[in-house]
Amino acid sequence: MTYAPRLHCLFPNMVDSTSFYRGVGPMSKIRHLMDVRVSSETNISWGSLAWSDILFAQRPWGKAFHKACVIAMNNRIPIWIDYDDYLLDIPDWNPSKRYFSNSHDQKEMLEMIEMASVVTVTTEALKKKFLKHNPNVFIIPNAFDDYLFKFEKCFSSNQIINWRGSTTHSEDLKTIIPGLRNVQSELDKRDDEDWMFHFIGDDCSILKGLVRFKETKQLDPIEYFHFIKQELNPLIQLIPLVDCEFNHSKSNIAWIEGIYSGAVSIAPGVFEEFRRPGCFNYSSPEDFEQILLTCTTEKLEEFYNEGYDFIDKNLRLSIVNKMRVDVIMALMNKTK
Repeated sequence: MTYAPRLHCLFPNMVDSTSFYRGVGPMSKIRHLMDVRVSSETNISWGSLAWSDILFAQRPWGKAFHKACVIAMNNRIPIWIDYDDYLLDIPDWNPSKRYFSNSHDQKEMLEMIEMASVVTVTTEALKKKFLKHNPNVFIIPNAFDDYLFKFEKCFSSNQIINWRGSTTHSEDLKTIIPGLRNVQSELDKRDDEDWMFHFIGDDCSILKGLVRFKETKQLDPIEYFHFIKQELNPLIQLIPLVDCEFNHSKSNIAWIEGIYSGAVSIAPGVFEEFRRPGCFNYSSPEDFEQILLTCTTEKLEEFYNEGYDFIDKNLRLSIVNKMRVDVIMALMNKTK
């Protein structure tokens, strides 16, 4: 007699973008294949875990998550941990640094990684970081949720240059502001009034000097995906990043979202995650400026199609979730 695995899931925030890509988003689709239960980390006990085969913790941080993992380990329940950021090396200028700077919490994060039967991450850079603490680290890339949204080519004819991000990306954005102002000046010289900069985020006040500028406040993940394709449909997606260790661990969801919305992307070439089809790479502020200006005059559809085809074949959630099922079945086999 066989039975479907029982997976007990813990999420730090069930409705944010990290949960959309790494937590509730992918795990809610797996529930059709197995018994998936969700609870707060503070409600974990030997009794609650007695009904489960595996404990899954997305982005675990803090005392309650650590205690939950200890309970699971003591009760011989395999622990599966997933991280999408390197929380031990957040730059001082990033507002989230205040939350993740506690040395005791950092120590417990490493202990949770060491306790885990398996650790999954988004990028090769993160894998290298965590292999120092656990030999069982595997990459499951972020993917487009084709269960919720139809993935179809929608190359844009709108002269819109888009950026999206929270206040944690303010310093990243600052790296291209001089270039944006110069591009605006060149567009003015051309007397090309159709091009418009658009920014989605919490606070875009640092961009108010741009005349060709529209702003949309940060959206719920589901509203966001409807908005960027059905209402915005930009031609160019900007992905500026400061060259630092924290950003090198980041995944390329901005590029995935750009392709879905109809846009080609522009990102620094120093980041391996963004050396992708449909993404132009720049090497300096001057190079960024030149690439952006070129994109306002060249035909981009063929380049866009290359990015679309790559995601369609490799990074749809219905494809990538098979890797999660493989992790679960491997953990089940170990417990037999």
